[in-house]
This record gives sequence, structure tokens and C-alpha cells, in this order.
Amino acid sequence: MKCKLISAAMLLTLAAPAFAQEGNIRRLTFYTVQGGKGGDFRAAIKEYNEVLKKAGSDRSYSIWQAMSGPREYVRVDYYKTWAEFDRGQDPKLEKDAGTLSGIVARINSSTESARTVIDEVIPSQSLPRTADFPKMVQVLRTVIQPGKRTEYDAVIESDLMPAIRKSGMKFYVRSRTRFGGPSTEVRSVVALSSYADLDGTSPVVKAMGGQAAYDKFVAKIRPFMVESEYNIYRHVPELSYTAPTSTSSAR
Repeated sequence: MKCKLISAAMLLTLAAPAFAQEGNIRRLTFYTVQGGKGGDFRAAIKEYNEVLKKAGSDRSYSIWQAMSGPREYVRVDYYKTWAEFDRGQDPKLEKDAGTLSGIVARINSSTESARTVIDEVIPSQSLPRTADFPKMVQVLRTVIQPGKRTEYDAVIESDLMPAIRKSGMKFYVRSRTRFGGPSTEVRSVVALSSYADLDGTSPVVKAMGGQAAYDKFVAKIRPFMVESEYNIYRHVPELSYTAPTSTSSAR
């Protein structure tokens, strides 16, 4: 279900610590921006971040812009434990609550809707995360056949992950949806430095032994899948907030 953009109180509560510092629970908030309102949306986010910076908030998040698919931005927050969702207002921002409420009202007026997905990173199907931000990411969203997750995961871990580790890739994260989407939904995220990375043969295909071997893997895993969709997102550092106390970047 789509809902209006989150309230000022939620914005104060749900900013999360830096990515590499805090665990595998991830909150993805997808904002659909009204046509012609992108400039207003971005300006308000920048003002919001300036308030966080001035107050010294120690909770980081990142913003990504869709380069394909819907006209949207995605806010990414990471959490170490579910208990962090119970946190109240950030004490450092209490005195700025009125100012932030006004900024959030402007953000709301420039958006059509928002939706939130909470998922969990799968460590055994991901590479160790680094502090370096990808400039862009390619996201594969896959919905698995009901009752086929165990078989699907087995093929991923036996066939795909060895190739991922052998390929020389520095960034690869897989996660499964817990709330806000089908429980059979999985996301795979690969870093891109530019669109040129899409030219030529994928390093994963090479690591598997070539296109024929990769095609066999696809044929093996396809019966477990309902649908899949690729999209590309660009990191927007000027809209993201990295806490001054963070030792690494939010993701």
C-alpha cells in the first residue's frame, strides 16, 4: 500500500547509524516525486540535512535516484537490531522539531506518495561490505515461487556465490524482504562506476566459465522464479547525510 511521505516525527526517529557500523536490517523508503517538483524536493532535503548537521545528529542515511523505472528517490537506513525501531525522537533534534516539521511539510507537498520496504541482508549470499560508496548500483528484484526458497537459495550458494567471490567484484549484497512486500522477494545489488560497466562480458559470467556455463545456471534457477526486474540507481551525496561521528559512509 502506498502512503503519504513520512511525518516529521518519523524522520527524526528513523535516521540510522552508518552502514558499515550497523548490521543487516535495512529500511528502504521509495519516494515518488511529482512532475516538476524535483527541485523543490531536493532543496527541502538539503535544508533538512543542514539542520541535522548543525545539531550534530549521529544517525546517517543515504539517498539514491532511480535512473530507470518509476520517477523516484530511495532513502536507505541500516539498523543493527529491531529494537532500534523503538527509538524515540533524537534528543539532539528536539529543539529543531518545529523547523523540521516545516521542512517536512514542503517535502510532502512535492511528493505523490511513499512506500517502505524493510529487508534483511543475507550474509552468506553477500560480499563483505566496505566503506566506499558505489557511484551507481544495479538492483535485481526477484520474486521466488512459494515454497521454493530453500531450493533457490541452494543454487545461489552452490553456483552463483563461488563465481561472485572469484569475479573480483568488490560490492555485492543480497537481501530478503521482511515487511512491506512479498516474503518471497529478494534484492541483489551490484556496484557500477558508470554505464560503461554494462558493456562487454560480465565478470560473473567470466568467473562461471563463459556464457554457456552462465546459461546453464539461469536455466537451473529460472523454474524457482515468478518474476524479476532490473533497475539502476545513482547515489546522490548532496542529499545524503553522513554523521560527523561516523567512521564510514552510510549505504
